Amino acid sequence: MERALDLTGFEAAWAPMQGGDQVLANIRKFVGIARTLEGRSLDEFVTYVRQRRDDLSAREGQAVLDESDVVRVMTIHSAKGLQFPIVFVPEAHLTPRDDYPAVRWRTDDGISVTMARGIEGGGSRRRPGFYEYLLKRDLEEDTAEHKRLFYVAATRAADALYISGDDSAGEENWISYAKSALGSNPPDGVEVRSATPADLNAIARRPVSALVEPPAEDQEEDFVPPLVARPPVIPLRSSSPVTSLQSSTSPPRSYTGHGDGLGLVRGSLAHRAIQAWFTDGTRPDLSDLARKMHDGLDERTIDRVTTEVDAMLDLLDDSPLAATLRERDTRAYFEMPFTWDWNGAAVHGAIDLVYRSGGSWRLVDFKTDELRGRPLAVAAEPYLPQLALYAS
Repeated sequence: MERALDLTGFEAAWAPMQGGDQVLANIRKFVGIARTLEGRSLDEFVTYVRQRRDDLSAREGQAVLDESDVVRVMTIHSAKGLQFPIVFVPEAHLTPRDDYPAVRWRTDDGISVTMARGIEGGGSRRRPGFYEYLLKRDLEEDTAEHKRLFYVAATRAADALYISGDDSAGEENWISYAKSALGSNPPDGVEVRSATPADLNAIARRPVSALVEPPAEDQEEDFVPPLVARPPVIPLRSSSPVTSLQSSTSPPRSYTGHGDGLGLVRGSLAHRAIQAWFTDGTRPDLSDLARKMHDGLDERTIDRVTTEVDAMLDLLDDSPLAATLRERDTRAYFEMPFTWDWNGAAVHGAIDLVYRSGGSWRLVDFKTDELRGRPLAVAAEPYLPQLALYAS
């Protein structure tokens, strides 16, 4: 990275620009992160950065409001784990934006670059065949993630879900997915409405805003025009995911896991399988569950991940915890969402398992990380702040 910065003069180009100081500070911070990960492969470093980015994007947090009779405007990511009586999903015709960087790289496939414009006739930069292949793979993953995001948005609604958008905008968008799922005969309780055309004449006849007379110069008072004055509102606070908490004495947490970018897939599959197993009483088919949860995974990857998760479930099956969960008087609750004001800092998350047995409550947090030669106590240390917060 230092070599690339030297060759390109990237920092020098940003230095004189407005906001350049912040950009330079960010670059230095990024290089510093890379330096702390010395000894890891390029693939492991990229996996680490991507998962850190995903963690940070989840920190938008939910609105912290003191009243329940309100309308909340939230991103889909910040609404994860929450549910509301009525949910509106607008702009459902939008699709993921195509991205055409000069350099395209995938951990499992390789790297390709676009080529210079043709000498005759100009035109856009040419893309080699391998670049097109990488682009196709990226678009397939983006489309699959777009579908998963729609599932998250739609399942926030407890009683009523409203989806709106332009259904003439193509096929790979949420409104087309919804209409396709409904088919030609929507079930009871579902209504499909045609678009409502805008009344341009009515818009043109709207009266102009009334003139506002400011106070005289000799009046010593603050003045805010009524049209821009904001009513008293409860301020929003950012909320941190509990999984981001880390002890100041612990070494930097490893985000690489197996180093193949499938850590989140393993973890989510294991969590969902455990929940289904001890809720329904039947151990689920992992391959079928993986296809439902992670649309777009190839069969070889599914076989590999399910084999590993299946081995994890075997260990759980032989544990005292599994025996306790099967007892008749045990009450178990999986993925219990919570928010907590921690001395002014909003924290949110979902506890993997809360169960009551023998007159006492127990909290369980499942981890699918590898020991990688470390003692169990050492591997578990980075997660202690999370468990301590649960216990408190």
